Amino acid sequence: MKTTLFGVLLDVTPDQDTVLRRLMRPYGFMLRFAFQRLVGGLQNIGGLERHGASETELPLRYAKDAVQEAQDLIRARHQAMQDGLTLWTQRVKKTRERLQTLQTAPHPNARRIAGQERKLAYQDTRRAFYQQHVEAGTFPPIIFGTKARWLDRFKTLDDPIAEQARQQAWQEAWDESRNGRLSARGDRTKKGNPLLRVSERPDHWALEISLDCFRPGKPGAKVPRYEKLEIPLYVARKVSKKTGQINGRDYEGLLR
Repeated sequence: MKTTLFGVLLDVTPDQDTVLRRLMRPYGFMLRFAFQRLVGGLQNIGGLERHGASETELPLRYAKDAVQEAQDLIRARHQAMQDGLTLWTQRVKKTRERLQTLQTAPHPNARRIAGQERKLAYQDTRRAFYQQHVEAGTFPPIIFGTKARWLDRFKTLDDPIAEQARQQAWQEAWDESRNGRLSARGDRTKKGNPLLRVSERPDHWALEISLDCFRPGKPGAKVPRYEKLEIPLYVARKVSKKTGQINGRDYEGLLR
């Protein structure tokens, strides 16, 4: 069982925002790089992880999680093709049964029959689309950053100044949608998550984020220590104004 807890980083300063964006951009690159290589048939997962870490100079654990996220995305897309085939096969079956009932009725309604035939043709086209991908073991191309935002790239305005401002705003939104993510899994041997660690302070929660630069350590230390960034974290919770009790799930309790 997996539980998702929603939180919000509070009081992020401009310097911290810059550091986070500097960290998320190479992570987004590693995710896309790993996805393309895995779709192309690359099997050397360990080599892919090491290459991503060396190219971005991020901790190897970030590279491992980026590759894992790419693998999960590929599995999810294959499962989506299978689910789509099952769904549209069921719809085609129901529409054919409904069409057969209309055709064999004592007084067939030509208008309703024609409508069901058009519906069946559309559903059969959708079923064939998913069946083709399932049989070939493929899925449609993925656009990191959403297809709608990518198509916005080709819209233009007549005013050159307005068009320049629009293009700049689009570029910022495009970079945010492609690179605005960072993921790290916990590790029992490390007593939690060494890269993204949630901790409780006396009056608030905090998220410790391992950065891409080393901090000064003891001379001759075998294991390098990364600089950490700590930001206050708000964990979603809803307290009743009447009773003072927590409505819904107690996410803070689950987190503890």
